[in-house]
Amino acid sequence: MSRLEIIHGAGSSLLHSKRIWLIHFVANPILFAGFVAWLFLPVATDFHLLLNGSVIIALVAAALVLHAGTLNFYSERQAAGHPLVREAFSRAIRNILAIAACSALIYVFWALLDCSAQWQLELPLYIRSLLPEFIRQHLEPWCFQIAIEGIVFAVRWVLIPGLVLPLLLEASDSGFRAFGKSGIAALKNSVKRSSYWLLLLIAAVAGLVAPSSLLEWTPEFKDPTLRLQVFSLIARISAAYILALASWLLVCALVGRLGRRVAIGGDDAARNSSA
Repeated sequence: MSRLEIIHGAGSSLLHSKRIWLIHFVANPILFAGFVAWLFLPVATDFHLLLNGSVIIALVAAALVLHAGTLNFYSERQAAGHPLVREAFSRAIRNILAIAACSALIYVFWALLDCSAQWQLELPLYIRSLLPEFIRQHLEPWCFQIAIEGIVFAVRWVLIPGLVLPLLLEASDSGFRAFGKSGIAALKNSVKRSSYWLLLLIAAVAGLVAPSSLLEWTPEFKDPTLRLQVFSLIARISAAYILALASWLLVCALVGRLGRRVAIGGDDAARNSSA
């Protein structure tokens, strides 16, 4: 697949998956509301502690099934053309333990990245101090700080997810076999493509930076009223949510399109045609 075919295919899959859009549009706010409700649960007794643990485990499991099932759906869409939503999510439920183990890799990598917080503060000043005086006088410390923050952002939201998501797709499809040859094949088929990393970067900016900026932006009205400000807030929240959701589904479509079974199917088709 060429770069344009990958990008066009992922975009086409994103636009022709109305049921997945509807599921995510409804399920994500429900999960968020459940998490907010969990924060208000008391912890006064052993029963309340047990309830707290049970609720958060259920919420995490539901979130993992939602997103892993979405990866299954897009993988099946590329392989078969007419995937069954119920089957995609049922397979994710069956492989929930493997999905949780694979998802834990993201948490571990993020925790290791957070351990470098002090280094992230000191490195810009250190790099600036190594430069010659005639260069250093034209570069303020904040320039280096922004550069480091950009690198950390790319590592956190592009590099780490880009390495784990192909494994997560394989785990949601075939369970713990994702940690063997099948997972390595899925990982290789994705990370070797520059278009994969380019789309992940675009999705990270569109799904994280843009919505955050949109929520922080406060429009200036000539005659501001409470009703107008509430309408502005609702409109900005809705736009930010749709933009973030579209970016994530684009990533799922991309990962599903480059899944191991797709690569194997393409190779088999090529061999059959040549034979």
